[in-house]
Amino acid sequence: GARGLCVLRNIVEAGHGILRVVAPEKSGDLMTIKSVCQDLNVRLQKVNDVNAPRFVGELAAASPILGIIGGFPTIFGSELIALPQMGTINLHAGRLPEYRGGSPLNWQIINGETTAGLSIIEVDEGIDTGDILAATEIPIGPNDTIACLHERANAIFGRLTVDVISSLERRDLVRSKQDSSRATYWHQRNEEDGRIHWNYQTACDVHNLVRGLTRPYPGSYCYYADRVVRIFATEVPEERIKGVTGRVCWIQKRGPYVVCADRAVLLTDYTIEGDETARLRHGVHLY
Repeated sequence: GARGLCVLRNIVEAGHGILRVVAPEKSGDLMTIKSVCQDLNVRLQKVNDVNAPRFVGELAAASPILGIIGGFPTIFGSELIALPQMGTINLHAGRLPEYRGGSPLNWQIINGETTAGLSIIEVDEGIDTGDILAATEIPIGPNDTIACLHERANAIFGRLTVDVISSLERRDLVRSKQDSSRATYWHQRNEEDGRIHWNYQTACDVHNLVRGLTRPYPGSYCYYADRVVRIFATEVPEERIKGVTGRVCWIQKRGPYVVCADRAVLLTDYTIEGDETARLRHGVHLY
């Protein structure tokens, strides 16, 4: 995806040779990946299973020097991990070891973190347990969304990966062991995890969930009558508006506000399933 392509461009610009780019055959980004590879004159190989003996054997015959994982959706087997001469590295958009596992950038926004950790790690047979080869942090503003954070992180990963490659070549790379006593695993998020629960989530909780799951993701959601309401942007207003949780309010023609567990949040970008132009009326309830 976008992260891998950003890193690919940086590596090529730095003068390193690319043996091949490997992408899942059913990747939604396949057309973009194909176009970028053509522009950079890099071979693209589409695979169903990167751990299949036939693919691993073919890759072994090509004698790769370094494997780089940039958002690939499959867990690599031990044979594939150890295949490159210098091993395999992974670009992980989470502070380690506190944010091991899936969807780390989304989780860091949802959890209200003020910074997001970016890590390049040596891949081993665990899940994000390898030595840290490079790490940095980027600030998360109170209204930053997942889209702007991905863009910022991808640019940094491009430069950081080139630095790691240079250190590997000079043989002066410093590895840092992770403190397993601080390790926390976060599960990969799916669409159902984006539901808003007005009765126990605070206005800040809702705001963080919305900006962590907004476009290009499907967005957070709730229900109005029998229709899905998709929410893509919110504000936590200065005014403290309280009442029955889930209640929609318009105040002096401004709204819709929705009452959360502590106060109301203002919806600034949302759609109602079945009628993209419909608006939420004063007095209705969301659940």
